[in-house]
Amino acid sequence: LLVERVGTSLMKLDSELSKLVVMVADGGTIGPELVEQAVGRGSEAQAWAVQEAVLAAIGSGRPGEAVAKVRELVDLSGQAEVLVGYFVADLMRKFCIAIMLRRSGLSDANIAKHEQMKLWGPRQRLFFQALDRLNSRSVGLLFDRMVEMDHRNKTGLGEPLRNLECFCALLTDEIAPGHSRRS
Repeated sequence: LLVERVGTSLMKLDSELSKLVVMVADGGTIGPELVEQAVGRGSEAQAWAVQEAVLAAIGSGRPGEAVAKVRELVDLSGQAEVLVGYFVADLMRKFCIAIMLRRSGLSDANIAKHEQMKLWGPRQRLFFQALDRLNSRSVGLLFDRMVEMDHRNKTGLGEPLRNLECFCALLTDEIAPGHSRRS
């Protein structure tokens, strides 16, 4: 779990392990609970955790669930709203790339392995379920809305968390189950 969270750099592992040793009583053990509590995820793992949660919520087809998940990520998980917004924007970027790769004839299996995608496990299934309900026009429009939301956030137009919630509700409506729009 420690390697999963910080990577294989011996310096980072040594630093995190030293921190954990100080946190346990003499003769105590360092368990997964302590690692989860004390060691932050790396930025890529953190991004995928957010994206996977958002994918699951938008895949429900219920905008309220997507809004609640975004609120939970910010309020309960302690993720910065700017960071959650960035990870959702990155998800939209991945949808755009996947649409282009599909157009070029790549299979979903090859798209998942692509260096800009890195999809595996549950996130791969969730991602392609959402992608199957989108077409290139809707992905382009959603990406434009995401850029507009980022601009609004940076120019003081609206509250960033509220803007993100509205975007996720819009995305959920577009990806609602039963609306296959594959291009």
